[in-house]
Amino acid sequence: MLRTMRDDFKKYSWTLWLVIIAFLLGFSFTDIFSGGNANETVLVQVGKKEINVETYQKQLFQVFDNYKNRMKENFNKDLIIQMRIPEQILQTLINSEIIQSEADKMHLRATNSELKNMIVNFPAFQKDGKFVGINEYKRYLAIYRTNAKDFESDLKKDIINDKLKEVITASMIMDNSILKKLYKKDKDSADVDYVKLDQDQNGKKFSASDQELQTYFENNKDSFMTPEKRNGKIVALKYEDFRKDLKITEKDYYDYFREKKEEFLVPEKTKISRLFLEYTESDRDDILKKIEEIKTGLNSENFETITKLNSTGPKKETGGDWGYTEWKSFTSQEQSIIKSLTQGEISDPVDTFKGFSILFAKEKSLETQEPYETAKPKIKNILDKAALKKLVTAKLDKLYRKIKGTKDLSALNNDNSVKVVETGFITNGAAIKEVEQFGYLSRQLFNMSGNDINYPVEFMDGIAIVQLTYICPI
Repeated sequence: MLRTMRDDFKKYSWTLWLVIIAFLLGFSFTDIFSGGNANETVLVQVGKKEINVETYQKQLFQVFDNYKNRMKENFNKDLIIQMRIPEQILQTLINSEIIQSEADKMHLRATNSELKNMIVNFPAFQKDGKFVGINEYKRYLAIYRTNAKDFESDLKKDIINDKLKEVITASMIMDNSILKKLYKKDKDSADVDYVKLDQDQNGKKFSASDQELQTYFENNKDSFMTPEKRNGKIVALKYEDFRKDLKITEKDYYDYFREKKEEFLVPEKTKISRLFLEYTESDRDDILKKIEEIKTGLNSENFETITKLNSTGPKKETGGDWGYTEWKSFTSQEQSIIKSLTQGEISDPVDTFKGFSILFAKEKSLETQEPYETAKPKIKNILDKAALKKLVTAKLDKLYRKIKGTKDLSALNNDNSVKVVETGFITNGAAIKEVEQFGYLSRQLFNMSGNDINYPVEFMDGIAIVQLTYICPI
């Protein structure tokens, strides 16, 4: 089974590079915005499972949007190449399907009881050592703009993934002789600073005849093909150009805030550090005495240092820092103590029946309502984006009706409110100057034939009408 999984990964590795080429250099794999059904447009088939264009495109747009919001003008095509974002997204989707396929063969399932158990024990949904309840659970997801269906679907995949790992690794044993060979191979390598080659001597040795060059060319003609180029016309309306037409008032923003207040709650935050000394039945009293002595010298300034020196439990290297959520896996007694601590307070030793712990509330704040002024930028982004999309769509709908009969975007040249852009001969995935830099619109031209007109074509900054006018023969 392991070999099969490795073969599957190898089989689809070429697909990942096609996606990079598709996004950056021009391989066309979708006409998602051309009126076709994206759900029926298969991007990759993994066994019998299909990854459709809509799934991939949705995740791609979401990731791009997140990066753009965070990085503003620093987010560009060069960064996408460097981070290999398209490849990573498809790799994740393919890996997920391969894992699911193997799990299906072994009839591995995530039951409702397993899902329920995972949710009620999820650290973020714990309060006082107990599950917060369905209403609080849904409200928490709403704060982070996640719906329960998608969240629970991801949890089921995690459960299945863990089961598959257990099955695969349960009987996985590596022979000592194999380990020795791998170690020897890794260590028995020579360090070479440089190798001197005689240019004249090697030039004679490795020179190729004209016939060899001609034969290589005949056998590898595909490597010397010039990329196909196409010409088109585009009317692209950008959201930002319509911002001046927005009619959203301060009252609209505030009304949204009042209606959706639960989405703008700041969750309670408690950051805990723990010093832990493990004990056995034979040394329990000695360990208790030791931790009580340690407690007398503890304060907020030296807690981290003393924990690094004395703790025998997890997180020793980080000074016992369990962050904002991981401590929710502690015993119910410890969590009860944590609830009673104020910020900066250190507890007395707590018996966990495996060891003694001292708890330090490094940070502590109750759940609060985010002030309107702080929430306003997020609200403004939500309402403005929806309104801008509505304005752009309305404008383009009118333009599209004008040329629907003529099938020629040139008919809009007389309309002073829009600009018909001639792309010139461009390759698939090329940026279109002053229109958009990520190649969505140029790729659209390579999904079309004849004098097709596609609308609407959505790109990062707006919506467009695209017409193919000429295909340059290769």
